[in-house]
Amino acid sequence: MADFSYSKLYGLTNTDNIKGALTLQWHITAECDQHCKHCYMYDSSTYSSEKEEQLSLENCYKLVDQFHDMVKKFDTYGSINITGGDPILRQDFWKILKYINTKDRIQMTILGNPYHITDNVAKKLKKMNVYSYQISIDGLEKTHDYFRKEGSFKDSLRALECLNRNGIYAKVMFTLSKRNKEELIEVYKYLSKFSFIDGFAFDRLVPIGSGSSLNSEDYLTAQEHRDLLYKMYMCEINNDSGMIQTRKDELWKLLLYQMGVSKPLPETNNKIFSGCGIAFGLLTVLADGTIYTCRRLDIGIGKFPQNDLCNTIINSKLLNDIIEIDNYDKCRECELVYFCRGCPAVKYGYNKDVFKSDPHCWK
Repeated sequence: MADFSYSKLYGLTNTDNIKGALTLQWHITAECDQHCKHCYMYDSSTYSSEKEEQLSLENCYKLVDQFHDMVKKFDTYGSINITGGDPILRQDFWKILKYINTKDRIQMTILGNPYHITDNVAKKLKKMNVYSYQISIDGLEKTHDYFRKEGSFKDSLRALECLNRNGIYAKVMFTLSKRNKEELIEVYKYLSKFSFIDGFAFDRLVPIGSGSSLNSEDYLTAQEHRDLLYKMYMCEINNDSGMIQTRKDELWKLLLYQMGVSKPLPETNNKIFSGCGIAFGLLTVLADGTIYTCRRLDIGIGKFPQNDLCNTIINSKLLNDIIEIDNYDKCRECELVYFCRGCPAVKYGYNKDVFKSDPHCWK
């Protein structure tokens, strides 16, 4: 087994005594009641297996146990983001939540569709100590319904209000492509009017799964991406709503650094300080047990229950390579290399190489 210090493998910090939380994105089912045009699941190499070889409930419990063991081993906290498909469509969904709820130091988030959210469901989620529920909105009504399905936009707003009303943190995720980029700011402004939407985030489309069949004109240029981030920043600072924007895109760091908005770069002692959580405490498990680092990075690194979660992360050649700065192409020459490095999933989706430059990096 490789000899890693905690901070090198899991801590997005430059000191050994500050520890980063672990995150498991868990796709408990491939069942879904929509077929989005940019979905990562459909047309993927694992889709048939996820449908036909879904983990048993017993193995689901074992997976929770192993993740909880990791949380205790590294003396930190964990987040399990339960998704699918639509996770609510799994028959034993509530049993899985109930079991997770018996574990300490683990927070639960659901990433799902709006269609099955009712007051009764929201109350049950709250009783299970689910902290937040994320629903996608990918444009104004016509555009969103084009990507998802007719009626989805209105039902998403209804579900978000229902979740918030019952004490669940209600957040929105926007998948950004050239096709909907002109509506990003309009959607942000529109949603910020509603007091029941607590959080908002957007991230770039990665050309995998169904998204790989989209035309090249759906992909932004680096300059278009930079300009959009800038406009979004100006919109955010002039917006007085209570809706919190999470800056998921790694290239926010470059923009804010070049604008002089971010604080001076701290001393890193040649350790990774921040950036994508791949290899630093983020892992994904699909419905059939396939282990990825990130759902959008289409590279399997193991299979559960055949492979132990912790050993898979520690012994993965891909993850060992990712934490070595010298492996990066142009990023290693950048002063932000310990803080940014772009999005590995986007880089792999475009170039089949996580160490190339981020195709949307304007620097």
